[in-house]
Amino acid sequence: MLASRFRAPTSQLSLFSHRRLASAFIKETMRLTPVAEFIMRPVVTPVSLAKISPDFLPSPAPLTIPAGVLAVISIKDIHTNPAYYSSPLQFIPSRWDAQPHLVKDARAFMPFGAGSRGCIGSVLGRTIVER
Repeated sequence: MLASRFRAPTSQLSLFSHRRLASAFIKETMRLTPVAEFIMRPVVTPVSLAKISPDFLPSPAPLTIPAGVLAVISIKDIHTNPAYYSSPLQFIPSRWDAQPHLVKDARAFMPFGAGSRGCIGSVLGRTIVER
């Protein structure tokens, strides 16, 4: 009986469905347990957070990070923040497939970092895990 539940898919549609489910499962796992819980970057020039994300600031006063400071960004805190994910502490793989409304801002998903300083091996890592 157990073997019949874990049969290999026989049709292309079934294979596609399993791949989508596996991808959603992997994304949700990486959201709750990121490879690196935080990243650090030196601030080279002063950065005004009001210019980057005005909604982020709790007060209308601009906040500037001075040059020479080591900025620490907590990926774990971003991935479990209710501002970006509905029910952020629950493991819900379908948020990446059947229930996209549970992801309020897809830009907040950054298990390998983001931008030009993101992990160079992120695509390779995802490909290996999903195969």
